[in-house]
Amino acid sequence: MFVMDLKHSKTEGWQLSKNCVQQRFKELLCLSQWTDCAFQVGTEKIEVIHGHKLILAVTSPVFEALFYGPLADEKNQVITVPDIEPHTFHLFLSYVYSDEVNLQSIEEAGELLYVAKKYMVQPLTMTCLYYLVQHTLIRTLWDILYIAEVLNEEELFASCIKIMSRYHYEIWNSENDSLSVGTLCRLLEEDHMNMTEGEVLSMVLDWAKKELTNRGLQDTTQARRRLLEDTGALYRIRFLALPPEELLSLEDVLTEQELLAFKDRQVPHGFCSFTTPRKQVIPVVWRSTRELLSSRSKMWINRGEVVTTIQSSSRVLVIGFEVFTRLAQINDYVRTPAPNSSYRERLVVLIKDPDGKMLQKTEYDRNVHFNSSQCVNLIRPFWFEPNVKYTISISFIGGQYPICTFNDASSKGTKFLFEEVMVVDGSTPIYSSFIMSISYAL
Repeated sequence: MFVMDLKHSKTEGWQLSKNCVQQRFKELLCLSQWTDCAFQVGTEKIEVIHGHKLILAVTSPVFEALFYGPLADEKNQVITVPDIEPHTFHLFLSYVYSDEVNLQSIEEAGELLYVAKKYMVQPLTMTCLYYLVQHTLIRTLWDILYIAEVLNEEELFASCIKIMSRYHYEIWNSENDSLSVGTLCRLLEEDHMNMTEGEVLSMVLDWAKKELTNRGLQDTTQARRRLLEDTGALYRIRFLALPPEELLSLEDVLTEQELLAFKDRQVPHGFCSFTTPRKQVIPVVWRSTRELLSSRSKMWINRGEVVTTIQSSSRVLVIGFEVFTRLAQINDYVRTPAPNSSYRERLVVLIKDPDGKMLQKTEYDRNVHFNSSQCVNLIRPFWFEPNVKYTISISFIGGQYPICTFNDASSKGTKFLFEEVMVVDGSTPIYSSFIMSISYAL
């Protein structure tokens, strides 16, 4: 009579439920059966992880040399891997055994990229690079730039330079991080940049001040000049593209002889000879539009101030808001009888934190059309931190504006939650909004 051994029934015959080699190898890793090598991984949190020499050698020439090469260790000693954390090594083995990996963060992708390069697993290297390039945004710039520089990855580096060229440096600049000399010089070689040459020079001077501080040196005119000379940054600035009045104010940067040469349209030895400004780059701006609630679409007329709180699910750089323009009245057409006539719009936009502290004020002044919408760009882009309620107050001098009820909005994985605060028009309290959409960058 056949008697089943329940002790081994859960693992025996597991191969029969798998439809392909990939599934079998993946299960083999989970069960840790028939392993013949071991790795002591990590430094603070140390873990011994087991594997199969043949599978590892098939994937990596490094493991092939380690296990089957002339210098292979036949004693099967535990291999010490102090430069990789256990979680990352588990991810690596998961890919080796299944050709699959589910990256969850930039940090995870960067650590796994290091492992893939160390063991020369090119497909995994490409997978990590693709993930990192796709996630290169303003808010992730410094993390990815660090990975690019440490691992010397040109593709990642180029992706970061593209972001820095596309936006003004005040947007992506960080108080806690600083460009390396190589990155700064590479950025200065770009022909397309969303900054004037004067702003580029300001960026370089700010960098020099921070770099001297980081090196423990005093920030003096002589020290700054010496640093810019030694790094080569000075010779990558297009001084001939600067307006004459800006050139005259650079006594702290250029010598008297250099100033005279540039004034005469001459190029001192070693300096950049470009006379044309860098080509302007249009930054990528997304718009998240709110859907009008059809069941509550009654239009209310308001004058004075509209207040809304906005909360985003992730860190975004808010560029501006789309709002309504005035409703044309009969006397407006009497003064300007042309169809779709325009008027002078004057708005004041305030951004406040949850405690009511004013963070930014924008005064908007522009000719716009009646019975339409307008994009009110902030005086400078403003970072919305995740899950923080910001109060947006929009005030206007007079006139009649439509306001109505909208849904929340979402775009590019970011959700915007709007909370309409009571608006008073005369003695009528209402809960409606003036903001139709939000423009932002990532």
